[in-house]
Amino acid sequence: MTGLRHLAGAAALTSIGAFIAADLAPSGLHSFLACAVVFVGAVPLLLELSSNKSRSSQIIISSCFAIGLLYGIPVFLVSIWAERGERFEYYNLWFENTEKLFPIHVLMLALAGVFSYVFACMLMRLVLHRSPLHIRFLEPKTAQLLNLMLWALFAVNLASHFVPQLDKAPSFGQFAKLLGPICFGYFLTEILRRRLGLVQTITFMGLQGSVFVQLLSNTLLMPLIVYALVAVFVLWRIGGKFPKYFVIVSALLVFAVYNAAYSAREFTWKTMNSGPITIMEKVGIIGSFFIYDLTGQKWGFLRMRIPRQNPTQFNVHALKRMVQRFSHLSHLSVATAVTPAKIPFWEGSSYTPLASSFIPRILWSDKPTETLGSLFAQDYWTETKNKNMSMNLPWLPELYLNFGHIGVIFGMAIFGMLLALVDRLLNSEEATDLEAVVGLVILVPFLFPDSNFSVMNGSAVPLIVSLWVYFRLGAPFLDRLAARGLPFRS
Repeated sequence: MTGLRHLAGAAALTSIGAFIAADLAPSGLHSFLACAVVFVGAVPLLLELSSNKSRSSQIIISSCFAIGLLYGIPVFLVSIWAERGERFEYYNLWFENTEKLFPIHVLMLALAGVFSYVFACMLMRLVLHRSPLHIRFLEPKTAQLLNLMLWALFAVNLASHFVPQLDKAPSFGQFAKLLGPICFGYFLTEILRRRLGLVQTITFMGLQGSVFVQLLSNTLLMPLIVYALVAVFVLWRIGGKFPKYFVIVSALLVFAVYNAAYSAREFTWKTMNSGPITIMEKVGIIGSFFIYDLTGQKWGFLRMRIPRQNPTQFNVHALKRMVQRFSHLSHLSVATAVTPAKIPFWEGSSYTPLASSFIPRILWSDKPTETLGSLFAQDYWTETKNKNMSMNLPWLPELYLNFGHIGVIFGMAIFGMLLALVDRLLNSEEATDLEAVVGLVILVPFLFPDSNFSVMNGSAVPLIVSLWVYFRLGAPFLDRLAARGLPFRS
């Protein structure tokens, strides 16, 4: 009953909030529906806050809450640059007003999809609550040997970042880069538990820092966001409390660096034709834009490269970029406007790569490369067929494009049940630190389902199987070597 009272109180506050925020939305009904989407996504969190029981449900809570924000908050944030009732540009398309971008029927479909996802996830979690299902990784008998096995994986990840020739090896780059967040999460856990020696800690921090610099220099922010998410949940799991200050600081950094990296990437693509750019030069370019965003002052090479702009206008443009990047609702809106009126339903074609995702490219050299992002951008978001344009297709719009309204409702229910199942298999309360970190990395796509399902989850099964085999064979081997005293002893 306590949980129901909390939900009733939260629903009342949500209604009041919808009334207060109505001026920021296209209409009062838009405000109410958008707040309802956010409220439904927050239900698992509200129930958790009303319970005194200890639960291993941080991933489920965060996933449901995130999907509610992605499909609810954009209704209000678009008012940053778009006035109600006036024509405005969103990406490469022009809309007569904000109501055309977010029609009522799209908000109702989003609400149905989010509700289906949350309800199915909570129901499946309840069903599996006492289930013995759990994937176990065999670990060596000593922490030193387990650390050695993780250092080996970390070395593979480092090679994928700093030995470009290895990217030509089939399947290597895709697999090796997934090892990075796993090793990062594990060693961060060891550091927080004070089980990693000083030398190893300093070595790891130095090498991991070089990876971050390399990712930043290539303006690859999504991998950095994945690392940040891993850090959040490791801190949450170890400390027992949500690391709100770390999240706030990380969010501010993402906002600041995102716009700077975007500007730097656009600038280097268009103007830097004199030859290759070193990593530190790239970092310097991003740093120049970062300072310019915050202060309006030109620093470094920017002094002679770009015209003076009003810093306030520039930061509004940064907010616009961020809203467009994280607004999944707009993708659903455009999808419903184009399909089936102009382009027929895809009838499941975007999910066919899942059938072959477990086959390594080393065994299938001609394995098709997914280009759904380019197709979605060119067919739905631009009228000029810009071949250089690509755009991520989130899960909910992808379901609609394949199966229509019914597909959204039943498909999101399947995704919700899948989240609860994988959370039980890899992230239960009985999980070791290693198992919890692996489960966290596998479940990261559910925290920010930003691209089509097969791209974000196609590597999950091969990764789990590969890691299981690695520890199943490697742990006994190292234990036997240690027992013989060669080449190390615990």
